[in-house]
Amino acid sequence: PRRQTVRRREAALAKDSHREEFASLVTSGSAGLDLAKAALLIATLEYPNLNIQRELKTLDDLAAAASPRVNEGEDALYRVNALSEYLFDELGFRGNREEYADPRNSYLNDVLEQRLGIPITLTVLYMDVGRRLGMPLAGVGMPGHFLARHRDEPDLFIDPFNGGVLLSVDEC
Repeated sequence: PRRQTVRRREAALAKDSHREEFASLVTSGSAGLDLAKAALLIATLEYPNLNIQRELKTLDDLAAAASPRVNEGEDALYRVNALSEYLFDELGFRGNREEYADPRNSYLNDVLEQRLGIPITLTVLYMDVGRRLGMPLAGVGMPGHFLARHRDEPDLFIDPFNGGVLLSVDEC
């Protein structure tokens, strides 16, 4: 019983620490908000002992593996397609249509492990790996959905939930 009490206290302290770090991160006013780190800090509410650095290293590794393919081309369309092929076709990240409401779809660490997610977590994954590769991507909230947009190509939208398919403004 005493060990359980100590563990509960440690978990509560870790959660408080992670909440403070999250609040500091999102209120800093920094233009380069680290979305992946923010998402992982949110995941610590469910997983108080989550090793955030290990998860960020996983994202580094994904970007390093994608880099030779993505950086072969200079135009935005080529780079977006190369990243989508790597993440969705090769690695098998995909939208979890069968268990959409499963809470694990909302935690970036679980998405990295299971390769399943919902639109926003898959878009955060896509944007973060793209950021590490120098791709200027932004999130776009849609009615009931979430997409990424290439900042240099305002009419180029990417749908990570649907395998990285490219969408036009009309299709959106």
